[in-house]
This record gives sequence, structure tokens and C-alpha cells, in this order.
Amino acid sequence: MRSALRKIFDERKMQSAIPTRIGGTKWINHFLKALNTMFKAHSAILQHLQNLQDEKADQAQKARGMTRWLRDEQLITFALFMRDILQFLVKISLIAQRSTSTVAEVYGVMKSVTTAIATFETRPTPGEKQVQNHMLLKEELNPRASIIWRFEDSDLLKATHILSLKAWPTATEDLAAFGEDEVILLSRHFETTLCSAGFECSSIPVEWCLLKGWGTKF
Repeated sequence: MRSALRKIFDERKMQSAIPTRIGGTKWINHFLKALNTMFKAHSAILQHLQNLQDEKADQAQKARGMTRWLRDEQLITFALFMRDILQFLVKISLIAQRSTSTVAEVYGVMKSVTTAIATFETRPTPGEKQVQNHMLLKEELNPRASIIWRFEDSDLLKATHILSLKAWPTATEDLAAFGEDEVILLSRHFETTLCSAGFECSSIPVEWCLLKGWGTKF
């Protein structure tokens, strides 16, 4: 099968792009790679399936079914839509898997992604625009709602933005009161863990002020 597909690529003078399986722990990346491969090799795969229809009955039947799928405009539109959305989701996946990422960084990327995806709820994505007159009805898809459900948008998560220096105000007068409520919320939530580690929780507000003081020197 693969050798026959590679032969078609050679005949068409196309770079070989063999379809890949979807699975594993990094399934979002695998899914995106599979979609990119399908679109890159779409014409060659169709020719390969056409050739298989001349083979024995069971292969010919499967080939005819797959050919119908790959020529279905609604399915292609959905696949293009999924490719666009997956490119956003990969951003969350990569930063969440990075060992040096903070909660604040993951939360910030998640908010950025949901904001970007929201713009495509009432208008076509770049991929959808490639298929004329086939914008999807997205009421039941709603990937933004799924992300928000998966990553609960709580006050605790919002409070973690103070851990990212990118969120710190640059003006000294703004920095003075910055993060005071968030520090109290976070210290109360993690009080048991901090106390068991021998940390004096009552000193956290003072330590936070000192930290901001050092921050103004850099």
C-alpha cells in the first residue's frame, strides 16, 4: 500500500507525505499532523484509492467509501475547520507540557486562545474560506466552551497572573497595590501546604511588598 502511494508521489514529482496514525499522549499534535498530511497529499491519495478500486472486492469497496469521504465538501470543510482549531489548541498543549511553565503562563495562553477562537463562532475560519458556500453550523461544536469547561475559569486561576512578570505594571505607583488581593487569596488556598513546609503564612503580604520593591530595581 505504502509503496504504491510512494510511486504516485514520484510520478507526480510530489514530496512524499504518507498518512499517519492518530494516537499517543500528544494526540493533538498527531491529529494536526495527520490533517496536514491529508491536505498535502489529497490528490495523490485520491488517485491511490482510485487504483485500489480495480483490486479485489473488499479493498475496492473500502476504497470507494474513502473516496466518497475525501470528495465530500462538508467533510472537507469540517476537516479544514478542525485544522484551524487544532493549531490554537496545540499552543495550550505545548505550554502545558513544558516543565518550566507556570500556572500563570498556561492560564494566559488559554485565555488568549479562547478569545481568538471566539472570533470564529460567527464567521468562517481561514480554512473554511477555502470551500465556498460551506461555512459550518457551529452551535454543537463550540470548541471555546469545551476549553473553558476543561480549564475552569476560577478566581484562583486568575490570581496566578501575578506570578508572571509580564503582568506586572511598569509604573511604580501602579505596582504599589498590585497583587495584594491575589496574594491573600493564594496564601489562604495553599495555607496548609505552606504551613506544613514550615513557612510563616502571616509574613507573606510583607514578603510580597519586599519582592515588588526589588522588582522596581530591574
